[in-house]
Amino acid sequence: MNYIDFVKLWEMHSQAPSLIAGDKQITYHALHLKVVSKIDELKKAGISSGDRVALFGTTSISYIINLLSLLHMDVIAIPLSIRHTETQVHERLKQSGCVKIIAQESSMNFKFSSRVNVFDMEEGEFSNHYMQLAQLPLTQPATIIFTSGSSGSPKAVLHTIGNHYFSALGSAENIPLKPGDRWLVTLPLYHVGGLAIIFRTLLAGATAVILQDDLSLSENLRLSAISHISLVPTQLVKLIEEETDFPALKAVLLGGAAISPEIVRRALQARLPLYLSYGSTEMASQITTTHADDPARLDGTSGYILNYRSLTIAQDNEILVKGLTLSPGYLEGDQIYPLIDDDGWFHTGDLGIIDSLGRLRIIGRKDNMFISGGENIYPEEIESVLLSHPGIMDAIVVEIPDEKFGFRPVAFLSLKEGLKIDEKDVSRFLSDKIERFKIPLQLLSWPGIGNDLKPSREQFRKIARQQINETNSTE
Repeated sequence: MNYIDFVKLWEMHSQAPSLIAGDKQITYHALHLKVVSKIDELKKAGISSGDRVALFGTTSISYIINLLSLLHMDVIAIPLSIRHTETQVHERLKQSGCVKIIAQESSMNFKFSSRVNVFDMEEGEFSNHYMQLAQLPLTQPATIIFTSGSSGSPKAVLHTIGNHYFSALGSAENIPLKPGDRWLVTLPLYHVGGLAIIFRTLLAGATAVILQDDLSLSENLRLSAISHISLVPTQLVKLIEEETDFPALKAVLLGGAAISPEIVRRALQARLPLYLSYGSTEMASQITTTHADDPARLDGTSGYILNYRSLTIAQDNEILVKGLTLSPGYLEGDQIYPLIDDDGWFHTGDLGIIDSLGRLRIIGRKDNMFISGGENIYPEEIESVLLSHPGIMDAIVVEIPDEKFGFRPVAFLSLKEGLKIDEKDVSRFLSDKIERFKIPLQLLSWPGIGNDLKPSREQFRKIARQQINETNSTE
């Protein structure tokens, strides 16, 4: 098959709910009509095939209708974060060669440049004009997602319809999804993990349920009878602390960051159907995932390679990937820069090993490594050991300059509620697990720096150096 026919898929489930947001739900038949109406509206407003159009707003039914309308108009959709500043938004518009944006008025806390054409995200009235929705070629450019920039400047990653399709297909072969299932949209749509939920549900005839921010995570799960959910570790911790008895829940897909073995153990004790994964924006979400009831979940592995992807480990332990989910390249204006080497592999920058059973274990990132007294230090190795401490919920290790050793590690720790950092206790805990030169020079409290799903290591690095400098200047 060289294309996706959404209309044919949606007609098969015409009276089933496609999207739910609180008390509002629309069937697949209504979704079809709303997309047709929105296309008519956007065409009259001056958006046409070949355009690049940004989306700026919170996750909503209107947002998803606009997204699907753009795809059916052969327009590249560019989801942007409402957390970004005015400068960051305009930098991303420039980087992606975009001068048109569909915005949710309630999310706009600044004015866009006069060079940018702004269109309303909210739904208009149904159009009387009927339009046959086009089949979407798998090769059609579909979206631009910006990388998190957690270890450098964000990159504009171009994805095709086929990238999203095969990502969803490989996921569903490992985590079954069928009509009647409900996947809670807990990740923002400017993250590839959030966008992947929409493609998975719409291709399976399942339902995407939009998270209600005024309810707790457990209330969302219980009240909407959620069967599937995607979480990052901090969200999983909140869920365990709130409640864990959800009879309808079939799968908890976990990714985005390293997770404490203690948290995994607690999740499994609570009978949460946990799937651990490794993925990337460039590969349109999941690359490897554990299987159902896989004992590897307690071993710190990220599971097995999914179908439609390939993975190998280079001599320096870098993870190389390719496959039908791999982006055609990074976008810079009108230029597309391919990601692959001469043999067709994308070098992820992540380091890992494959165990004897074919499971991937992540070691760290090449660009996070630093040298201390002539020794190579990978922050993720130290973080992994810290996360095995029963009182530590999250950990980030960064380097600070040191006159004698070049650099030394320091660690930011997020502890269980009510606990305080005890440097002697943590040092004793680490002393028989890692070499002495890897033990953090100082333990710092977790800073309140927003609610990003993937913390910026560079931001932690700046905070650490500022705090150390302030401490030294007062001594």
